[in-house]
Amino acid sequence: MEASINMLQAIKTIIIADLVMSLDNTLAVAAASKGNYLLLIAGLTLSIPIVTMGSQIIASLMNKFPALVYLGAGFISWTTGEMINGDKRVAPFMYHYVPENLKSLLPAVITALVIFGGWWLKNH
Repeated sequence: MEASINMLQAIKTIIIADLVMSLDNTLAVAAASKGNYLLLIAGLTLSIPIVTMGSQIIASLMNKFPALVYLGAGFISWTTGEMINGDKRVAPFMYHYVPENLKSLLPAVITALVIFGGWWLKNH
């Protein structure tokens, strides 16, 4: 009896996690359907299994090839640096206080800090 309760709790947790993680995808499908309920239902019916299976594939690849974690972190970090450089509210600060040649290095510096920091935290 206890094993079946634990299994039901695990299934419930997985379903809730999948729904929460798919929220952004759900909103995108809802926006793309433009009020057409048939498209909305079809889109959600197709997208939730795709997101679930895709996340399982990515998780298994990350376990098999740990360097993918660093590659993904590097990609996100580089994008962060580019977004900071392109932000309209940050630009005035950057133009006044940061030399132009250093501004172009920001994505690389952030990426190096994130990758090295992740490696250091994992190994120390």
